[in-house]
Amino acid sequence: MPDANPATPRIGLRTFWRLVIGAAAIAVMPVATGETGTRHEWVLVLANILPWCLPWLLFLALLRRPFAATVLTALIQIGVYAANAIKLEQLGLPILPADLAALHNLWHAPTLFLRYVDVHPAFWGLLLCLLLAWFESPLAGLTTRARTLTAVIAVALITSLGARLPPWPALYGRQQLGIPVWLPADGAREAGAIAQFLHLYLTTQQELRELDQGALLAAKNWLAARPETTHPADDLPDIVVIQSESFFDPGDLVGVDT
Repeated sequence: MPDANPATPRIGLRTFWRLVIGAAAIAVMPVATGETGTRHEWVLVLANILPWCLPWLLFLALLRRPFAATVLTALIQIGVYAANAIKLEQLGLPILPADLAALHNLWHAPTLFLRYVDVHPAFWGLLLCLLLAWFESPLAGLTTRARTLTAVIAVALITSLGARLPPWPALYGRQQLGIPVWLPADGAREAGAIAQFLHLYLTTQQELRELDQGALLAAKNWLAARPETTHPADDLPDIVVIQSESFFDPGDLVGVDT
């Protein structure tokens, strides 16, 4: 008996290729911009591409449109790579995990950061692509159950990455990637900004250890028992500088010899 719906296999094959092309397109931005590192090792290429699969999966589950999910992911990529390039230019450092603590300053002092923003033409091109993606037909084979499962997997992976749960620390460990941590700028250029960022985020101490009250009390007693000493006025400093990153614009240091 002939198939009552001969278009079904064709729809399934077309859905498959739309997913494959959309997923493969995620690698275009990191590879095209050289953000996979100058060492050109496959493990570093994968380490720089793998994190972008997570938001792509989430967007795919929400929108059911692979092209739209790819464009949205590419917009995030442009923002991250632009921030990394600006920081390298202004401070000689790539994006680091400590920069996450400064994200709330974007709302309090947006002009401090926007002065460095120079919108790349590719950004407007991606916005146009995003408008065109609105007319993309949703995936016919992505059922509600499949969308829910995909969204749950994407959220679980993103949450585990943010919480530094296995296997992420092992995947981005020093032995796997061989990133020099003492030279952040060189490490980002060799291994890629995303790989180095996640390497530092996942493998370095992020939480303060509990304060040893006994050691603190012993230090206070030791300082209290020391005799007071007087220094000649000539030994005192002429100027005392109290410096905080909250009080000055790091961009003012560009070109200053250190």
